[in-house]
Amino acid sequence: MTDPEDLRASDQCSVGVNGAASVMNNATFNVVLAGQWISLSRTVKRSFITLRGKIRVKNLGSQTAPSSVLYVYQSSDPALQEADQYLEEKKILSIPAGAYVDVSLRLSVP
Repeated sequence: MTDPEDLRASDQCSVGVNGAASVMNNATFNVVLAGQWISLSRTVKRSFITLRGKIRVKNLGSQTAPSSVLYVYQSSDPALQEADQYLEEKKILSIPAGAYVDVSLRLSVP
C-alpha cells in the first residue's frame, strides 16, 4: 500500500471459517467452509483505519451448509488468539455443496 506521500506499508490478513461434522436424523454429513479474501483495501484517516473488502466463503463439503455466522477479528499475531480484537459478525445464508457466497465488509478500527 502506498500513501499520497509515497510512503509504503504492507499488512497481512487471514480468514478462518470453522467447519464441523453435524448429525441430523441419524445421517452424518460434512460441512466444510473455507474463507478467502478476494479484495481488501485500507484507508487511514484521523487515527481510524477503515477496511473494505470481500471474503469468499466456499462450501467444500458434500452437503448444503446451513445458515451460519462469519466472525471478523483483527489480530496482531495469529498464534496468539487471546490478543484478537472482535470487529464484526455477518450472517451467511445456507451454501449449497460446491458453491460460495461473497461477503462484503466495511470495518472501522480505532
